[in-house]
Amino acid sequence: MKETIRFNVFETNSSSTHSICICTEEEYEGFKNGKYYYDDYEDTLVPSNSVTIESDEDKWQYLTFKDFWDDDYLDGYKKEFTSPSGDKMVAFGKYGHD
Repeated sequence: MKETIRFNVFETNSSSTHSICICTEEEYEGFKNGKYYYDDYEDTLVPSNSVTIESDEDKWQYLTFKDFWDDDYLDGYKKEFTSPSGDKMVAFGKYGHD
């Protein structure tokens, strides 16, 4: 068996999940208030008025604030910080494994 060493690559053979979304504090508050959905496929926030939810697949892709945090399988995190330019930011996401 040949062993390959790959530099600058992180790999795991586990079934773990990791996501991160970084946004302004204002956008995060908009997410909490229904102005944004979390796009689970792209790990970003999208304006709720730009999304039409017509199918079950759409419901899985675009999550409300409540749907995002009410996950029985994954743990979540939220970290608030100030950028070097003084912007108030929020980093949040999910992690876990099967």
